[in-house]
Amino acid sequence: MDSHEKSLRDEVNARVSRMTPNAEKITGKPGNYKSENGSIYDPPAKPEWNDKTKPGFGGINVIGGLTSSSVSTKSLDTAHCGAWPMAVNMFEEAVVESYQPCIPQVLELFNTLKGGNNTKDAKYPAFFQVFMDTYDRQDIFDSKIGFKYIFTKRKLDKEAHGKPEMEKINYFGYPETDLKEHIKKFITNGLANNQRLFISHFTSTTYHPWDIPTWFETEKYMGKEGKRHQDLNKYLNTVRFIDAWGHWVTTFLGLGLSFGF
Repeated sequence: MDSHEKSLRDEVNARVSRMTPNAEKITGKPGNYKSENGSIYDPPAKPEWNDKTKPGFGGINVIGGLTSSSVSTKSLDTAHCGAWPMAVNMFEEAVVESYQPCIPQVLELFNTLKGGNNTKDAKYPAFFQVFMDTYDRQDIFDSKIGFKYIFTKRKLDKEAHGKPEMEKINYFGYPETDLKEHIKKFITNGLANNQRLFISHFTSTTYHPWDIPTWFETEKYMGKEGKRHQDLNKYLNTVRFIDAWGHWVTTFLGLGLSFGF
């Protein structure tokens, strides 16, 4: 706020208060932003979805939670396998066996106990990301731990040949929104085949260089000192872009899925 003139800080604070409305809905944890006179700021004019959750209610919210590693691929291992990252450089977890099974492997075990993967209610784990998965053997890891369906930048590259409107937003991938129709198709097919779906998504937009699609309207969070904090302003806009969870929830609800936030 110090980068703005004092007369503008209340307006900018209101802008910041509308940065992550969907995260606040999902977690049930409001930002509690207030103006100088103590009043609560108005919510965004166009909510992402018609949320009927009572105030204060939400889904998973871990207070004080920290990332398991400063390396995203190692955190990926922790999230899916519950295994603490190895204290070595690079993603060695991709080529060694975990001391306990990972979520997709557990789901496959359930399928086996039911008499095969073609039984009713078979578990079908899928992994989606819009960027390359070949960095430091992530592709090897994803297959090794049991993901049956993997959708990454390689498939989007093929799709982009016939769709000039598709744009890369950084040096390693596309905007997360390019996955929408593919995730929708995966869910539709899974429901038609009586499958129980497990979907994992690896986000990338909030990574350097913090670029977003040209069609997404950005906000200016930094003031007269903005040039000194240009990267911070870009990062905050990627947070705002990723917070647009609402269009995903609307898609899921349209497919008949229910949520208990």
